[in-house]
Amino acid sequence: MKKLTLFLFLFFPVLVFSQDKKFSYTFLDVIATNANGIGYIGDISLGLPASLYVKASLRDEEVKSDNTVYQKSKKIAALGYHSSIADIFKSVSKSGYSFNFARIMDVYAELGVNQWELENPTKQMKTGSDLYAQAGLKMGDTQGWEFNLFLESTKLAEVDLDPITKKLEYSLDGKINNNIGFKFINHSMKNMGYSVGLSHDDFSGLSTAVGVRFGL
Repeated sequence: MKKLTLFLFLFFPVLVFSQDKKFSYTFLDVIATNANGIGYIGDISLGLPASLYVKASLRDEEVKSDNTVYQKSKKIAALGYHSSIADIFKSVSKSGYSFNFARIMDVYAELGVNQWELENPTKQMKTGSDLYAQAGLKMGDTQGWEFNLFLESTKLAEVDLDPITKKLEYSLDGKINNNIGFKFINHSMKNMGYSVGLSHDDFSGLSTAVGVRFGL
């Protein structure tokens, strides 16, 4: 964590500079990951009015936990909201002068459902549904290098029938699984770019990622 903090401190001045173009939330990402073996992620995001966006994700990865190798797959659907620092603080007035914030940073958050399957070496399979949440920051240049720092959390959701009221009750069970990481995305080509990233998952540990982004 100390190394990650130092890394961000060194690169923040390079990534943060004035720009007028907004970050895009309409794209298709095709990503190859490597935790214990090669895996794949497909993300599609569609920007909506009022700073909203919808996101769908398919993930299939080979991961290792407690000395056991699992084949893990996910299907995620989420609704997100984003806002630019420039929109939050459009101007600050001081002594009759106005200071405008450039579009140097976006904050975003998304909430949805994660359906997963986990298969061990003996082909035993477990399935379930999680609540899914992700929050993060986007910094940099929308036409050059973009930096994305994120925290993704999931927690098992359960629905029980109350024997007295006969009503369904919604509850959360199990531990929260966090996945924290960062990603660099290069937008130098029109409607196409590439990305490199690193993340750490509570369940499966460290993972690297290399991908291609298509603008839609």
